[in-house]
Amino acid sequence: HLVDRLEKDGAEFNYKCSNELTITECRVAGSFNWPVAEGRDKKVEILKKICEIEKITFDQVAVVADGKSDYEIMRVAGVKIAFCPTSETIKKIGDVVIESGDLRDLLR
Repeated sequence: HLVDRLEKDGAEFNYKCSNELTITECRVAGSFNWPVAEGRDKKVEILKKICEIEKITFDQVAVVADGKSDYEIMRVAGVKIAFCPTSETIKKIGDVVIESGDLRDLLR
């Protein structure tokens, strides 16, 4: 998992939300479980719940995103990180754009 790799490099996360690849017999099956990507505003709903629990505002949140389905959550985040963006819109609204593909660059 991506987050596990980042944690090995020293990143710390309070919450982890992701879609999941379906793996069958030790192989990627080509399908996904999409709990985060259900509907256009699902990511913002999840973030809103976390903000309520933590008693913080959207302005205090950093979001890492790559595609146009991330537009709504990027729009509300305080720090917008476009990681290997596949969408010009995400690239334009990113406060930081990382094109290297190296996950460690998120820690710098």
